Amino acid sequence: MDYKVKETEIKYSDLVTIISGLYFGADEDLSNTEDLIDFLNENEDSTAVIQSLTPFIKEAE
Repeated sequence: MDYKVKETEIKYSDLVTIISGLYFGADEDLSNTEDLIDFLNENEDSTAVIQSLTPFIKEAE
């Protein structure tokens, strides 16, 4: 099966919201995540590009 790369752009502020929820809602020690949260907060207008492989479906001709 052939695959194509799908890119999704996400703002750092959205990432920090997700990671903060994991950090403060977790039952285990995630103290190393604090530095990442601080970095993302300081750069909230930056974006990240997430690449994933999706099946390539050929269109009928």
